Amino acid sequence: MLKQILGIDNAEYKSIVPALFAYLFHKIDMRKFIDYVGDRKQGLRIKDIARQNGYILKNCKLYAYACYVARVKGTKLPSCTDFGVDRGDSLLLKRLNLKHLNVKHFRVFTLKEFEALVDEMAKSAELKEFTGKFISKKMKFLMDSYGENREDIEAHLREMALVAVYKQYPRFMSYLHMLNVARAQIKNKGQTFITASTSKSRQKLTVQEDGRFEAVHVDISTCVELPAGPQYGLELKERIAALATIESSFPPRTKEFLLCAAGQYHAGLSEFMQVSNSDAIDTISYERYMGLVQKYFNTNQKKVDQLYRNIRARIHQTG
Repeated sequence: MLKQILGIDNAEYKSIVPALFAYLFHKIDMRKFIDYVGDRKQGLRIKDIARQNGYILKNCKLYAYACYVARVKGTKLPSCTDFGVDRGDSLLLKRLNLKHLNVKHFRVFTLKEFEALVDEMAKSAELKEFTGKFISKKMKFLMDSYGENREDIEAHLREMALVAVYKQYPRFMSYLHMLNVARAQIKNKGQTFITASTSKSRQKLTVQEDGRFEAVHVDISTCVELPAGPQYGLELKERIAALATIESSFPPRTKEFLLCAAGQYHAGLSEFMQVSNSDAIDTISYERYMGLVQKYFNTNQKKVDQLYRNIRARIHQTG
């Protein structure tokens, strides 16, 4: 079934699918996955399909992790039928190497257990209240001035929250952790929705009481309280990562620190956080994330600020 979903042939199936699940289980990052595929356009296409497909994100990931834990514990491998996984796909999935995941921390769920837990979270008063408050506080102007429908916005944000939970599996320390992942995704996707809806290309015409059409532009004061969109943080992380990669004169430990600051996966930091650091950077505030990074590297904000000043000075000297 994976071959049909991803649009790949038999040869690609055996080589690309293990790399794809290494990416989906956060063993490698997107850049390494695309390098492994060898064709950027093809790699991005497969990545985009996989990150939105329920069979891949839920059924296959649940089954693959359950099989890995069974192998580690020496127990009987689960049935692919119980997870709704195609028998042909099961042969590859049950052999995946997931040793970067700590089986002591992350629980195995059956398909029914996971679906019930996710359904409970999606219907929980906490998530409904968070979503309602976020829309009322941050997105009301979209409904008032842009004609957006509240129900459509809520449905979109809930869908994105569930996808984020599937992507995170099995890295949940608790039910609260799962709920926080959903909350963070609602906030991130809501900010992205605001940015896209208020771009010049999306300005809309609204009908006035006298029947005239008026082009509505949101006054900038409306957005004063809005945080920077996720693309701001993405650009910062990419710049830090690029700097650490090309600057050959940095000591190895400094490079490690910069790459962790950029959110690239680091086994030691992930073990320290008890969750993949590449996930943590997207699910908690950047300030809190950097506090944990500094603690892991036994440094402080004063030293980090000095590091950045030295980097800026070096750039100006060589620029």
